[in-house]
Amino acid sequence: MPEKLSIPHVLTDDFQVQNRQAVTSRLRYQASSQLSYLANVDEAPAQLQRALQLPPGLNPRAIKLATEWRASLHTDEAVVRAAATYFNREGFVYTLEPPLLGINGVDQFLFETRKGFCEHYASSFVYLMRAAGIPARVVTGYQGGEANQLGGYTIVRQSDAHAWAEIWLPQRGWVRIDPTATISPERIQSGLSAAMPDSTVLPFLARSKSAWLLNARLSLDQLNHQWNQWVLGYGSETQFAFLSRLGMSDVSWQKMAINLLVGVALLVAVFALLMLRKLYAKSSDKVQQQYLRFCHKLARAGTPRATHEGPQDFALRAATGHPQHATAIHDITTRYLRMRYENHVLPEDLRALRREIAAFKL
Repeated sequence: MPEKLSIPHVLTDDFQVQNRQAVTSRLRYQASSQLSYLANVDEAPAQLQRALQLPPGLNPRAIKLATEWRASLHTDEAVVRAAATYFNREGFVYTLEPPLLGINGVDQFLFETRKGFCEHYASSFVYLMRAAGIPARVVTGYQGGEANQLGGYTIVRQSDAHAWAEIWLPQRGWVRIDPTATISPERIQSGLSAAMPDSTVLPFLARSKSAWLLNARLSLDQLNHQWNQWVLGYGSETQFAFLSRLGMSDVSWQKMAINLLVGVALLVAVFALLMLRKLYAKSSDKVQQQYLRFCHKLARAGTPRATHEGPQDFALRAATGHPQHATAIHDITTRYLRMRYENHVLPEDLRALRREIAAFKL
């Protein structure tokens, strides 16, 4: 947990690090952790009472099970071990596609479906602990991450989001318990993708079993990380250091403005050339040009082609409206489709299409 924070941040009683102002952009901050600590050994009685509350009249089977544990076991630690053993030996399965649960969802999950992800295990474990008289709460955050050896840092994604539990014990305070680890240690040790037998249910970039995909993803993330680090740390010293490396150590603000304008002009020129090239490519499609001439003739005769209408549907409608020209309409459309989609664009075919369309009169 963080032991020292700067002024813009606050550490809440339940160990959440919060910014005093809304975070509206990317930011960089530093924090340190204590690996050995006691959390709220002298917890307020009101907080402990809150951590024992359960909704009335729900999940009677779970309450009965927890009550039996409490009656037969002498310590809180023994009750925790009994719950862990239950999750480990009763055929529970980790899945991101669990069945829907009803109003007594904890009972259904514990005794019927036994399929779920970390929120199911954390919430049902907390329910059992509270029913056994042990203060407990669900904790959400992130677990694990992916080491990027290219940049020497760890990537934590939304797919690393996780839920676990904390119980309060005398002389120990809040103690972390992760019931998911009892049924799917792969989820805790190696991440979400390792826990899923079918990686297709995961987001595309979270499928790390492919070596080439993993290397490409880490390389792309490294480039993005370097860019973010450079932008976030971009101050006057960084600016002039960067310009010095470019051979502009004596640059002034006036020269920087000129260089900026020149750079923008070059970018605009490049984009303009790309757009012109795209327009030229469209205009150079001679087969499409001839077909548009054909559509223009039909539009002047009162049969315009709708934007959503394909050539075959349009030909059928045009032939119905101009039955005396049905054969010519179908012949032109068939020739166009063959040349357009079957890559049969021979010079003689294009000349024949041009002659047919030129001879087409309404």
